[in-house]
Amino acid sequence: MKEITEHDLIYKVLELIEMKIKFNPNQNNIEGGNTTILIDKIFSIMNNNGDIYNVNQAGAVGPNSSAQNNTFTQNNLNLGDDYNFEALLEELQKLKKAMKSNAENPEEFTSVTEIAYAEVAAEKKEGNKVIQHLLKAGKFALQTAKDVGVELVASIIAKHTGMG
Repeated sequence: MKEITEHDLIYKVLELIEMKIKFNPNQNNIEGGNTTILIDKIFSIMNNNGDIYNVNQAGAVGPNSSAQNNTFTQNNLNLGDDYNFEALLEELQKLKKAMKSNAENPEEFTSVTEIAYAEVAAEKKEGNKVIQHLLKAGKFALQTAKDVGVELVASIIAKHTGMG
């Protein structure tokens, strides 16, 4: 006898829900959304046979894929294990406070959010993520960092973006 997996069980439950909807079409909404569309999406995910790809850079991904004659440039976005994350965290907090009081448009508020994410990453000593969020914070963060004198943050952004 074949062992029933979670996948099989979920699939059967979805089939039952789908049958119930077909026989009772008046109950085809979940909080304003169309249940049939939701079920179709779940089926398509499940029929993908578990292949899920989360990639940042790839030449080819998935079954039967191939790539030829590609050149990739790897950027090492790391601060190093011995980096002074405590000092960086203090600067990020100071920068966020200044940016919050100066932000005037959606792009600048998005930049403040990226600084907040960089703070969380600094608390966890995740240098790669700190840099990723600082890069997303962009020009507004760099200019404000220079204005308020947070040199560690300003130097990281300038180094990795080429903005001086």
